[in-house]
Amino acid sequence: MFAAGDARLGAPLVVTAIDEGRQTERVTTSNAPVPDRSEVSVSDVPALLEQGAALLDVREPHEWVAGHAVAATHVPLSALSPDNLPAGEPLLVVCHIGGRSAMATQALRRAGYPAVNVAGGMDAWQQAGLPVVTDDGRPGRII
Repeated sequence: MFAAGDARLGAPLVVTAIDEGRQTERVTTSNAPVPDRSEVSVSDVPALLEQGAALLDVREPHEWVAGHAVAATHVPLSALSPDNLPAGEPLLVVCHIGGRSAMATQALRRAGYPAVNVAGGMDAWQQAGLPVVTDDGRPGRII
């Protein structure tokens, strides 16, 4: 379960996470603007990453192994919890074509996290010519 404090743009965000009886708080700041909309284009992602956003890939392990964005952190949708979110905000959430990442984005936003879905997912990422790699840095593919 998630709960959040003040989420005004530019203000430190205090997020309280309650998970299995444990309560933790974190204070975070980022220079990346939190988009008002719930989706961003893959073309917006590189600039947001440079400003402090984090890219969260919620695909299944076999999809990740085949290929992923260089800057992404992998947390399968089924394992998503406050304990394993990457540092950086907003959280740019991506999956294969956008369905799972939209669900994750909605859950994170309800919990007070500044999450934004990456429209079109890794399919759109690859079609835009953005790099897809494997864990060892070789060219990857989206499956």
